Amino acid sequence: ILLQYWPGVLTLSVVFVFMGGILLYIVKLARRLRQSESRLEHAQKIARIGNWDWSIDQNKMHCSTEAFHIIGLPDRHRPIVIDQFLETAHRDDRELFKQCLNDALYRGKILKIDHRIVLPDGSIRVVHQQAERRLNERGKVVGMSGIVQDITERKSAEDRLRQSEQELASILNNMQDTFFRINLEGRVVSISPSVSQLLGYEVKQIVGRRFIRFLVHPKQYRDFNEALKA
Repeated sequence: ILLQYWPGVLTLSVVFVFMGGILLYIVKLARRLRQSESRLEHAQKIARIGNWDWSIDQNKMHCSTEAFHIIGLPDRHRPIVIDQFLETAHRDDRELFKQCLNDALYRGKILKIDHRIVLPDGSIRVVHQQAERRLNERGKVVGMSGIVQDITERKSAEDRLRQSEQELASILNNMQDTFFRINLEGRVVSISPSVSQLLGYEVKQIVGRRFIRFLVHPKQYRDFNEALKA
């Protein structure tokens, strides 16, 4: 009797072993996927950058954890609608954001914009948004995929630098003393008007050029350089 059923038992054993191998592979694959998602989430948190994907037909927007955190919405692990996403933009920037979004959807332009957002606590941050539309196999626009990055600190640093440059320019334009600033290559970065008057050139003719050109006769460049090295 055992010999009679042995082929069937053997077949079932092989099937169970095969299915067990498949299940084990699926478990390992799922574990690797979770690890990859965890690494991606950690990397996005460090870089202060998140990603989002908008499905037009369903009007659903899926956001990464960091994207939710950046725009100030709770990470509910479920999609939001596009209006919720747009409402996070500062009211003075919202129309421009919508216009850029429409240009990307209907004209195929790449959405690329820096704008302010307002968090639930009332604080204002600056973000960079960049996205492209998605098309199906028939060329129909079905959605948009993009990233959002918190650039508040960078923008703040740029504003401080711009303000410092404006203050320096104001000082230079109003000072009577002779002043100039050159970089490591010996090129003029900025000068006071008195230097321009002294050399007999306009400021725009001096800035960006090597200052030695205005101090030493061309025939004496080599001797002058040798003297500096000595």
